[in-house]
Amino acid sequence: MPEVPSVFELHAGLTPGLLFGPIHSQDEDLYDIRQRFVCTADAGGRLNLPIGRVRLFIDFTYHYYLTCSFDEGIPRPDRVLGPPHRSFVGLSGGLALTF
Repeated sequence: MPEVPSVFELHAGLTPGLLFGPIHSQDEDLYDIRQRFVCTADAGGRLNLPIGRVRLFIDFTYHYYLTCSFDEGIPRPDRVLGPPHRSFVGLSGGLALTF
């Protein structure tokens, strides 16, 4: 019988970074990069399941852009994009070995 997840962690913080690559998107002109510096405010939780020395985890995090780093691409009559999204959700998982 599997163990009940024993640890649930909450986390929050800021993530600064730099955007690399072309200024204009190569994917049908969907967006342009206004500035290379980007910063997000992050909040989420992690569910841990320890199995002996191995720990499986699932991480769910909400990210909100504090900087306005993207512009809408070149308008086209066949699509309506609207302004770039200011937030996104990340879901990840993995395993860790404890010593």
